[in-house]
Amino acid sequence: MKKIKTLLVDDDYLVLQDLKKIVDWNAMGFQLTDTAANGKSALEIAEKEMPDLIVSDISMPVMDGFDFIEALKKVNPRIYIIFISSYASFEYARRALQNHIHSYILKNEMTAGSLTKELIQAKNHILRNEVLQKEQLETELKTFFEPENGKTDLAGEIFRRKFVFFFMAPHVPLEKLKPHFQYISDAGKLLYKKIGTKIREIYPDAYLFYQEEFVIAAIPWECFGKPFSRTGISKAYRGLQKKIGRFQEENIQIYTISAKMTAADGRNAFYHLLPYFHFFNSFPAYSQWDMSPFMERSFAGIGQGFHYECLKKSIDHPEVFSGELKEYTDLLFGAMDGDGVFMLYHNLILQLEELSGHMVPITEKNLFSDQAELIAFFENVYSEIRQYLSRKGNAGYAPWLAGAIDYMKNNYADSSLTVEQIAETAGLSVSRFSVLFRQETGQTVNDYLTEIRISQAVFLLENSNCKIYEIAEKVGYKSSQYFSQIFSQKTGYKPLHFRKKRP
Repeated sequence: MKKIKTLLVDDDYLVLQDLKKIVDWNAMGFQLTDTAANGKSALEIAEKEMPDLIVSDISMPVMDGFDFIEALKKVNPRIYIIFISSYASFEYARRALQNHIHSYILKNEMTAGSLTKELIQAKNHILRNEVLQKEQLETELKTFFEPENGKTDLAGEIFRRKFVFFFMAPHVPLEKLKPHFQYISDAGKLLYKKIGTKIREIYPDAYLFYQEEFVIAAIPWECFGKPFSRTGISKAYRGLQKKIGRFQEENIQIYTISAKMTAADGRNAFYHLLPYFHFFNSFPAYSQWDMSPFMERSFAGIGQGFHYECLKKSIDHPEVFSGELKEYTDLLFGAMDGDGVFMLYHNLILQLEELSGHMVPITEKNLFSDQAELIAFFENVYSEIRQYLSRKGNAGYAPWLAGAIDYMKNNYADSSLTVEQIAETAGLSVSRFSVLFRQETGQTVNDYLTEIRISQAVFLLENSNCKIYEIAEKVGYKSSQYFSQIFSQKTGYKPLHFRKKRP
């Protein structure tokens, strides 16, 4: 259990010695951090050591007890104060009340029993308030770390203190990112419930909160020993890795910065490093636990889009596609642009599905631990599509189906386009057409039409300056809000965010 840090203050050396011996401080759960002979010295110690309890005389040279406490409460307003005095003065009592002193003991009446009673009361009050205060401070930190929070007026003790920040997030394979984004607001909360208790077992003084998919631990720098060093932080990382790194079969990534940081410094570091975190969370083989070197590195995502038109041009020359893919992924992995890799992965699947008219099968297994495996996957899929189109001929389908697909590609911009109209072009009833279409393509008619529309929307977002509502209309959606919803489901990004990422 945590010891209550206690500072004894009295100008009488013998009184200080008696205070040390009158009770067994350690056995009662108190830690005597230091002593002082006047208020000025006590203030300097208290500002440095941040004790939980002050036991102080009132009448002292240089700075008396009242001036000392008034100055200290500006820095630490919640500190517990016990005054001991030789004077039963009404004026002393009045000022003690004004300064919210918790207890006032006359020296000539103080016994081991009376002091023990006061200390038990102080301990219970401090521990109870500490739990409530910690919950409040964690809420303040969580609010402060919100992305839209532009607060710069940082009052309060928590914003003056310095910490070592640890950022923890689950490993999310590339092919699991799309569903992950749909529940990202809950991901950090769920992880917090899983590992919060485990972290507090190692660092009970840590302040824990969550932000999106991350659990953030602000650990007071004093917990790492003196002198402060990277060795102490490395030891802490290994301890956390052992405790939670493979918790409940979930591979948890742990990052930190080897430096003392204020809350403002920690928040700035978090958002500066966030693009790198996203990359490492999907590709942990590239990650490193100490992110300090990245604090000097400005993230620059890859602004240019992939040349999707090469898919059709490379049907007879697959090496062209391979070269384009290698060149583009070199840029993405070199920049550690995790969002860019995610967008390439999902949009390339959409384009390949449009080219082949079939869904691209994705196994449950994590396929991609690095760039080479990502390239190999798409080269393999592209090879299978080329073989399929070669067997089926350029159209790839029976005439009735090829005609229906051509009709959808030529009329997708019509928001009133119906399955009945498409079935009519094939000369079939709606029910018969729907069954045969699914047998041949593996998709429903509406799903296939949606992919055509979203594929065209991707092209317009990357290659035009049309407004979002204009693009929605051009690809067959009356409502830009509904278009945004469908686009987000298919790509993992809202249209505006997609355009900002790929201007």
